[in-house]
Amino acid sequence: MDILTSLQPFLGPIIGGGLALLGGFIQGKRTEKATRETERRKLSHDSAREITAQLATLSGVARKHRDHNSLDLTEQGQAELWDCCSAMAQHARYISDNGLQDAVVEAVSFLRPPPYFEEVLGKSVPGVVYDLEGWLGPMVQAHIMSQTMPQRPDFLADYRNAYADAEEMWASQIETQEAYYAEEREKARRARE
Repeated sequence: MDILTSLQPFLGPIIGGGLALLGGFIQGKRTEKATRETERRKLSHDSAREITAQLATLSGVARKHRDHNSLDLTEQGQAELWDCCSAMAQHARYISDNGLQDAVVEAVSFLRPPPYFEEVLGKSVPGVVYDLEGWLGPMVQAHIMSQTMPQRPDFLADYRNAYADAEEMWASQIETQEAYYAEEREKARRARE
């Protein structure tokens, strides 16, 4: 009796079982990878929906807490605006689309701008919220529906320019104040001598 003939009844099941285990392992890895991708996509979509909810909240805050004597919000409105912006910035981190993520971060920067932004732009906070809601809403919808992103609106150039001008004005004011305080300290030091 040949040794191969005597081992054949044992080798067949061992090789077949090994192939079955290998196939199961490979299928498990593929399923695990697909599950992770699905979870990431779900987290991204949930975060995008939360941003939409925060935008709707912001719209209500802007209407309800507008300071009618200025372009700004009341103190309570500012607090609620900051809370919504913080939530939006937090949820933006979980969005898988970099374009939408950057858009949300930029929108939050327009909602938490340096002083004088609204004056330079010539819009009130409710107007800014309305514009940003009209810009981000379709982007979030396109992300959730896996469609192509809409073009960025034309007003963004005005917002970016106003933001840069407001930052420049604020930096100039801080510089002027620091120079004044340095001069006052120098006068006080000379008076002590």
